[in-house]
Amino acid sequence: IVEILYNYFKERGLRVWWNHYCLKSGESWELGICHGLLKSRIFLPIISRNSINSSTNYRNNIAMLTKNSPCDNVMLEYILSLELYERGFIENIYPLFIGDYLLEADDHNYNNINVSDYFKSNCYPIITDKIIV
Repeated sequence: IVEILYNYFKERGLRVWWNHYCLKSGESWELGICHGLLKSRIFLPIISRNSINSSTNYRNNIAMLTKNSPCDNVMLEYILSLELYERGFIENIYPLFIGDYLLEADDHNYNNINVSDYFKSNCYPIITDKIIV
């Protein structure tokens, strides 16, 4: 879905930064994200099951993170964007919650993207007794 949105905005003349295409060869992810966010007026984080509630990648599962967990890139990106927003570098943040794919999306038919409701399909993590400090 990220690629579909990237193409949709690019085709309409917007400048879009997505690490998949815009991260320079050999550039660290952290540095690239910092540069991308600093050059952005709007941040559109795509929040899906795989980004914060992955069953296969513990670093992308908020419910499994602990105080001693290695740094999570998705969370770093969100924290940095909020900090930049607070300081006036980013004008707006529009989180987009995406459920699971129900059918394959057609890359050029933007009206035919079929995903489940993020909240009704349990894509979000269940955090019951953990407090992350």
